[in-house]
Amino acid sequence: MMSKAFLFLHGMENKEIKLNIQLTEKDYLKFQLDHIGFFKSKKWILYALFLIILYSVIYAPYILEVGFSGLKISMFWPLLMLPAAVVCIYLLLIYKTKVAFKTDSFINKPQKVNVNEEGIHVDAYRSTINPIWADIYKYNVTKQGVYIYIADLKAMIIPVRFLNENDMMVLLELLKTKVDTERHKIQNKKNNRLRTAIYAIVLIGFIFYTFKDYNSNNLTNKAYNLQANKNYAEAERTYTALIDLNPEDESNYTERAYCKISLNKITSAVLDCETAIKLNPKNGRAYYIYAYTLYNNSRESEACMAINKSIQLGYTNTREPFCK
Repeated sequence: MMSKAFLFLHGMENKEIKLNIQLTEKDYLKFQLDHIGFFKSKKWILYALFLIILYSVIYAPYILEVGFSGLKISMFWPLLMLPAAVVCIYLLLIYKTKVAFKTDSFINKPQKVNVNEEGIHVDAYRSTINPIWADIYKYNVTKQGVYIYIADLKAMIIPVRFLNENDMMVLLELLKTKVDTERHKIQNKKNNRLRTAIYAIVLIGFIFYTFKDYNSNNLTNKAYNLQANKNYAEAERTYTALIDLNPEDESNYTERAYCKISLNKITSAVLDCETAIKLNPKNGRAYYIYAYTLYNNSRESEACMAINKSIQLGYTNTREPFCK
């Protein structure tokens, strides 16, 4: 049996390997996972745990104030979106890999690969690539295969099952001596800075959304308490602050209209109700408050139609005193 040293020296004399390769869908998927790196390592689990802990710390005061029974599901949307997004990205990657493998004859057909001192020559189905070593800027060796990159998103895939011990030593020696990895390191630094900037933007957005939602829930509780204690002037100002935070929530317009009726701001209350109904035509309470504003604005027939709509939507069952 030949020793490893003899195989190595013999390979260095020839410095050429010839392979007949047939990639499988599994080979291509492993390459995609290794290329992205996110799913290959377990760092994404640490990122997820960090965000969960951060989210818990931010909401701890609110949870202590209202208890778990008072929490709204909308408060957990950022936390729920994280694992959902990861799963969706993973499934999309698998789907795109399957489609690409089935439709690209360069990767799903047999290939003849010749690696030598000049470069790499690949004969595939109806196509040929012949990059010299100067065209290659990085390579990646894994347990599954050797990936030789001629572009950031394009690589030649050599599964390890097609490489014997001598072929692997020759290939690695050629890669180490022929490939200028400094270009890749410079590009990788740029990519890392870009990724860091993107992660920072996402994290800032996450924290902003969380604080915005936290502030909104605090203001909502404050507004309800002020309204219940008949402090309508302060409640109106609080609902205005809520509308500034989320102008698409029709309930804040409805409750502000209720406060305005108590403050005899009828015309302004009518506008709030109309805005609430425009945002959500199925809000029965909005029609109920609208009926009051119209009735107090001497628009009895319109008030009757509004209360009928509220009854139709199941909010109330009385037409008094709006319809005579």
